Amino acid sequence: MFSQAPHQQQPSTSAAELPSPSFLRQNVKTERQKEKLAQLVAEMQMLREFFGGGDLREFTDDDWEALLEMRYSNERADYLLSMRSVEKEETQAEMEKEDEKISVLNQRKYDAGEMVYARHFNEYIELYGQDFRNFIENTHGARILSRERLDEAIQLLVDCRYVPRYPLRMQRRLIENFQTLYEKNWASREPFRISFANFRPDQQCAALMKRYLLFLYGPKRLQSERSGPFQQSLFAPSVSPQELSHFANCRDPEETLYVSWRAVRFLPDRPPMNLKNIIICASDDRDLVASSASAAAADRIIPYRIPFERYAPHYGHLGTKLTLPLHAIAGIMGDWVRTGDWTSAIADHVGPRRVLTPDEMAKRDDGLKREEFFKLAMKDFEVSRRRDEVDRRNVATRAMPLEGGTQMRHRRANPEEVDGKTKRKHRYTREERNARRAAEAAAGN
Repeated sequence: MFSQAPHQQQPSTSAAELPSPSFLRQNVKTERQKEKLAQLVAEMQMLREFFGGGDLREFTDDDWEALLEMRYSNERADYLLSMRSVEKEETQAEMEKEDEKISVLNQRKYDAGEMVYARHFNEYIELYGQDFRNFIENTHGARILSRERLDEAIQLLVDCRYVPRYPLRMQRRLIENFQTLYEKNWASREPFRISFANFRPDQQCAALMKRYLLFLYGPKRLQSERSGPFQQSLFAPSVSPQELSHFANCRDPEETLYVSWRAVRFLPDRPPMNLKNIIICASDDRDLVASSASAAAADRIIPYRIPFERYAPHYGHLGTKLTLPLHAIAGIMGDWVRTGDWTSAIADHVGPRRVLTPDEMAKRDDGLKREEFFKLAMKDFEVSRRRDEVDRRNVATRAMPLEGGTQMRHRRANPEEVDGKTKRKHRYTREERNARRAAEAAAGN
């Protein structure tokens, strides 16, 4: 059906494959939690059997906490599949070369007479760590303020109404895109003023935000009480549950453009003179009900589509595949607003389409089949586990002591049974009931 995974020695469950002792003491206390942990370990072993353990990244306590809170097997399957590394496998020689310190390699190149541009070699300015961050932060803020002073600032609105409705894997991908969007905009020469609107996260989504939105909560090492509260940037994006109309005049197409993959209208050749807002939707447009077109229709906004087919025919596949992340869409729109040229704006933010070789296509199809079979195996494992749990509960119920001290080894006797057979009750027909009422009425008269 599909080729066998590369053989790797699968050791038994060790301490390295379990959460830390402090996590176990705090989060695995009840018998139910211990059973759930044993179930997760078994599911991890199943994942290694399907794909091998070489491409799995190390599990952290945050991963264990997220998995323990998931109720359904499909959510855990998506999360476990996301733990796999999809990067190209490295050879042993490349891994050994990677382990060498960069400073040692630079020194070796410098001794050989090469020109090395790195720290402590050839550089005019040494700017690292927090000093570098402060410098970029000041530059980023100065660019935003100067554009606002010249009345050239454009606000980028991200419509997040559908994010809590997606499964965990999609939520995680979108929230990671939020952080990437901020980082790309942070280093841009002409940055947007970013706002996340219609964002009403549930508990699961809030946990992902705290983990991945560094501009909002800071790195994890700064979230502890010892280092004090994290100081947000003055120009960090705002996250609000308010609707789009609170931030922009959405009905005026000369002032606001809503970008959607499912729109039937193309964006114009040149940006409007009075453009103030660009709206993109954090959505999976393969789902029509929760797509950007549905969001625009709900607010009665006319959506527009990036004209790939018209200005970049060799990128036309993106019009139907829906593969561009949010930061790429924002980059294309920013370059288009600045230059008015769709061709260069698309080419600068979308890589060339590469045709897969037959071996690569076979490997991709094999991986997709493995993922589907892994999800089915997870469902079967969950069904069998729940069936065993129900059987244990029924056995415990049958073994409950009665008032007389004896145990209920057999089911209770049914008073309606005669010689082990259920006595059938007589059901009166409508005619019999009417005749009975008439007889009672005649006797009363």
